[in-house]
Amino acid sequence: MEYRSLLFQTEILDSHPDSRISCKKRWVHSFISALLSILRLMNNPNITPLYWMELNEKKIHGVDLIREAEEKVKVIRDSLKAVSDRQKSYADLKRKEIEFQVGDKFGCTGKPSPRFIGPYEIIEKIRPIAYRLVLAPELDRIHNPDMTYSEEPIRILAHETKELRNKKVALVKVIWQ
Repeated sequence: MEYRSLLFQTEILDSHPDSRISCKKRWVHSFISALLSILRLMNNPNITPLYWMELNEKKIHGVDLIREAEEKVKVIRDSLKAVSDRQKSYADLKRKEIEFQVGDKFGCTGKPSPRFIGPYEIIEKIRPIAYRLVLAPELDRIHNPDMTYSEEPIRILAHETKELRNKKVALVKVIWQ
């Protein structure tokens, strides 16, 4: 009997942390864990919790159960790798390595959308995939490389002072260019 309790402790409890043992109610598991710790402290080999609770109506078989789960995980991993390799082979057939040089023109082929303006001329290659382009005059206002924004006031429409508890705030309505 002592051998069974030691086997239960070493094979089952040590290889399955508390979060892996699933019970229908969590307090049952915490009760059993506390009881097991008390039994370990008492060091009584005659009292063993080997058949106290069946987890999800199935018996635990220790090392065999773990080995079987590892085999199933390996089968699933191999099948996922095979599917991924098959998909990659199809995708690689359609993928093209395209690199542009300074002075090349590129853009949409086929029927362009109404917003399409192009083709664009490449001025400079910044990185392997990043290029600086010559944009159409219509896009000069949209793409500003220095990223600054400035407006100038045209005239003041209204001026008002709002009084709060401790301070006064000036409110000004302005037309901007």
